Amino acid sequence: MARNAGDGRRRLNGRGTVWEDTKGGCWRAQYHDWAGRRRTLSAASRAEAESRLSEAVAARDQGRLPSETPALGEWLTEWLEQHLHTLAPFRLH
Repeated sequence: MARNAGDGRRRLNGRGTVWEDTKGGCWRAQYHDWAGRRRTLSAASRAEAESRLSEAVAARDQGRLPSETPALGEWLTEWLEQHLHTLAPFRLH
């Protein structure tokens, strides 16, 4: 029989997971966003990873996008500013 969230050892489905990344020397938290894509967060401690995961899952459940995700127009403007010197002149017309 599968364990449930009431026994303190397992999360409910859709609530993410937390583990120690021994190669990276940090803690990782992972969850699925509103589009079904897997998102990974990093933290220095387990408590911080748990906190960041709960904030991200709450934001997802409320329909908010992650704050680090810029709007397409903002991202394109930033990208163009960073790569303007590498583009050939005919590409700017």
